Amino acid sequence: MELYKINEKQTFQYFNLVSYRNTIPSSCLHHKLNEFILSLNNYNLQKNGPLITSTHSVSRNNGIEMVDFEIMVPVKGEIKKNPAFIYKQEFKLINAICLMYEGKMNGINSAYEFLVKYISQNNLHQITSAYNINLSEGTSENIKIDICIGINPSLL
Repeated sequence: MELYKINEKQTFQYFNLVSYRNTIPSSCLHHKLNEFILSLNNYNLQKNGPLITSTHSVSRNNGIEMVDFEIMVPVKGEIKKNPAFIYKQEFKLINAICLMYEGKMNGINSAYEFLVKYISQNNLHQITSAYNINLSEGTSENIKIDICIGINPSLL
């Protein structure tokens, strides 16, 4: 079993982001991610921070797995209205619990399971979906990602 280090009470804040969010077949995620990155170049925007992704929900439609998926990235450059993405002035995640995952993409589910189990065992209350903050430009064979979930700071 993998050993993971958990960091609590983390804050992440990024400015001047472009975002794409839609419900799409899970089989199209990789294609949509590549399309999003290419669209940055088409609009003369330069990445100015990590790629951030989140799956907000998963459902089935006629036997096809559908995901409500969001991609965000801080950028340099003037953001003009366009159909490829929307502008977000700020993304801020406070009181987050984070786990850094480093390894193959196909092994990341064990990290998610570990984080969810940690939240449950410590009676914490999740208030956001998991946000993946990509710390490397690695391939699916070598990735480095902070998996972060917002936790309710209230003691109930």
